[in-house]
Amino acid sequence: MRYPEAVFALELAYGARVPRIDQDRDARYSVNSDGTRAFVSRWEDPTHPDQDSFPQAIIDPRDGRLIAELDPQIRVHGVTTPGISASFSPDGSILALPSNETSIVHLYAAEDGAYIGEMKPSPEASGGKSIGYEAGFNQDGRLYARAYSVLRTTGIDIWDVRSRDLIHNFQTVSDKTTRQVPLGWDHEDGLIVQTTRSDPDRKIPDKIIIERWKTDGTKSALVSREGRKYDMDVTAFAYPETGLLFLAGEQGLEAVDMSTGQLRFSHPMIGPFAALARDAHAVVLRPRSLVQPDAFTVLDLDGNELAIRGNDAIPFMHDVFSPGGNRITMSTGLLQTTYAGAGAPQGLTLYERVWSEMSEAERRNISVERVPRP
Repeated sequence: MRYPEAVFALELAYGARVPRIDQDRDARYSVNSDGTRAFVSRWEDPTHPDQDSFPQAIIDPRDGRLIAELDPQIRVHGVTTPGISASFSPDGSILALPSNETSIVHLYAAEDGAYIGEMKPSPEASGGKSIGYEAGFNQDGRLYARAYSVLRTTGIDIWDVRSRDLIHNFQTVSDKTTRQVPLGWDHEDGLIVQTTRSDPDRKIPDKIIIERWKTDGTKSALVSREGRKYDMDVTAFAYPETGLLFLAGEQGLEAVDMSTGQLRFSHPMIGPFAALARDAHAVVLRPRSLVQPDAFTVLDLDGNELAIRGNDAIPFMHDVFSPGGNRITMSTGLLQTTYAGAGAPQGLTLYERVWSEMSEAERRNISVERVPRP
């Protein structure tokens, strides 16, 4: 406790999930909410579909141990970024892996990788290869939503996860002037959907409307903005457990109340990434530029700045490295169920836990370099 910088480093090292896998190509990676399971596979390259193929697998990210290679393996070509990956349910027990080939969402048990079954899409989504956008699981994991774009048809499918039945389909608009995409779930099992309207001649600014869509067909406006820069630079983070929608843009971070659409608070920081911490009682902001872990900002849900702890930075620390030491993933802190360090020991307990898990040889090497306190 006399060395706060060392404690900070121990918190980061103990809570981060950074395994190594035997490949050097970019990989997709997701960590579940308690940090005991992770999904990993290579990032598909359509120009080299069979090169250095790493199987879709579930591993234990604490030690990189293989739990299971997924069976069946799912074709998911069309994924545009490693940050969009398979997602775990909020309790960490189920892995959902959607296919852009078929629009089917495949479910696996996170514990052992056993195949649970598939959630079949609406007829509109099953007409060919789709460009998918995962809204993922709702707050309690009962529902799962995925947006699709097949040919000129767009929409959002919602399934009951337990029965695997399709229970609702929203039709959306996607043409030269209007585009609608889900940003995530709200706190009442509705979806937060962004509509962007653009002038094809680019003579007037874009207009953005963010709404709550309920399955009974009702829609209520949350946010309305105009300005081309806002559309290009805004990133949304929907966290239903807080009742807040976070919008990060050139003007900084805005926290919008999901019930009323009112601004709860704003914080100056150009386009930050956001993640929850401290059992969803705080939000961590990371600038888009690479920074040291202690350059993060932590706010409570009223916008007050808090002193940062090592565990606060953990949502942004998850990565995979090759045996040669190359980083092959991007941070997956944008995923809502990413492990945030909950349950990690603190203070002297943390030190004793780390020390007890070291090998005898490691302890001897450390003891040789110890300097007695005067």
